Amino acid sequence: SPRYTGDGLALHALLAPLNITAETSDAVIAMCDDAGKKLVQAARWGSSAHHLRRFADLLRVVFGAASEPSTYRVCVTEAAELSGAAGRGAATASKGARRMLGYWCQDPGVGMRALVAGGVRSVLLTSGTLSPLGSFASELGIPFPHRLENPHVIRAKQILVGVVPSGPSGVELTSKFTHRETPQYKAELGNALVNVARLVPQGVLVFFPSMAALSGAAEQWGKRGSDGGPTVLERLEKHKRVIIEPRGQAEVAPVIERFKEHVAIAERTGVGGAVLFAVCRGRLSEGVDFSDSACRAVVITGLPLPPVYDPKVALKREYLDVCRRHSTGRLSGHEWYDQQAMRAVNQAIGRVIRHVRDYGAVLLFESRFKLPKYREGLSVWLRAHVRVFDQFGQVAVALPRFYREATPDGPTPEQRRLAEAVAQRQSVSQAAPTAPARQRENLQCRPAVPVASAPAPPPLLDVLQAARGQTSRCAPLRAPPQQQALAALPTPKGEKHEQQPRQQQQPPPPP
Repeated sequence: SPRYTGDGLALHALLAPLNITAETSDAVIAMCDDAGKKLVQAARWGSSAHHLRRFADLLRVVFGAASEPSTYRVCVTEAAELSGAAGRGAATASKGARRMLGYWCQDPGVGMRALVAGGVRSVLLTSGTLSPLGSFASELGIPFPHRLENPHVIRAKQILVGVVPSGPSGVELTSKFTHRETPQYKAELGNALVNVARLVPQGVLVFFPSMAALSGAAEQWGKRGSDGGPTVLERLEKHKRVIIEPRGQAEVAPVIERFKEHVAIAERTGVGGAVLFAVCRGRLSEGVDFSDSACRAVVITGLPLPPVYDPKVALKREYLDVCRRHSTGRLSGHEWYDQQAMRAVNQAIGRVIRHVRDYGAVLLFESRFKLPKYREGLSVWLRAHVRVFDQFGQVAVALPRFYREATPDGPTPEQRRLAEAVAQRQSVSQAAPTAPARQRENLQCRPAVPVASAPAPPPLLDVLQAARGQTSRCAPLRAPPQQQALAALPTPKGEKHEQQPRQQQQPPPPP
């Protein structure tokens, strides 16, 4: 779409005709704050107050004492109205296009330098996706004399990282723009995922580069071919339940719960499970714990490169290229572009290992991972385990072997959880009084009534002793299995074992 761009000083030029300058900005900010407070009192005008607060915050950034206009970029774009609700279509259509103003900082060092100027003495940055540290530190603009990049706490047998450049039929697996929309690629990717669902136990996470890529693949996988055979989704459902990441935030929690319910069933039965289709940089790629059986494999179906024509992305690449020409050691726009994809990949891969006893596989369905520059963008703890599978058949051999060797010797976390649940259920059932027990309690509460009854049966201990005595008299004969079991019972407390044959005891009188 048409756009106007410029550096931070260009916004000063846009605001000057409105008499908003460095000298008048404080008064305008105060007016916005006062008007916002009055509008908040009337709930029906709450949205207007929100926009006023945002405009006041913009002026504070533009004309603030710590402002660095050279590190900002202004972008004004024209976009057609997207609201087409009933009753508003005619009004919005008559207005034509609308303009959106963006004022974006291109240098994260602005914020870090502000922290140091505010008196912060130490800054500690920790994350699993800071790699590579050198370029990351240079972007922040402050020195980091101490840097640490550790391996993982797991052992080598607990992780499998495989680059899969082609599918079962030999078609290349890559998310390049010229290749990812072809029916051949989508069919090959679907066949590869069917094999993964068959070979991987319990839960599988499949990450797509974008929501558009996920929707396009799922749409084709739901269609039948010319031969009338089952669809890709139907073939997947034979092995695992297929669940797709929703677009709305409110639907995320129910989707995660349904996914884990199917995984729990696979834990108990040993078959089935679930496969979750998600998006890199999406809601399910970070902040959600898929530990143990919830994620026995992560599949990356392409490089999640940022949209190249997005104004923010284009201006960021342009800014970095200008800085690269004036100073050495800075990232170029292309290098930054690739790193954004690798950070999203590392974030998604982090779902597979969540603690020291966890294990899982990482499958990179992207031929570009054969190039060293993309493998070097992976986190340090992954690089030493990367294997390149020249043929898809090698994956079908490696996965079952990996899960056989990776299974821990002791009980797995899911087995411990099941055992605890069974023990808790048994304790609850023992604590609850049974029907006969309640009947006895009711009988004890009734008044005693003399009733003629038969003599009580002999105690169980006397019966056992009689059985032992009868057995000892028939030494030449072998006791039946039931009597052998009775003889093997532990001796009651206070009774001593006798080496000599016991004296015959008189059986109790019959009832």
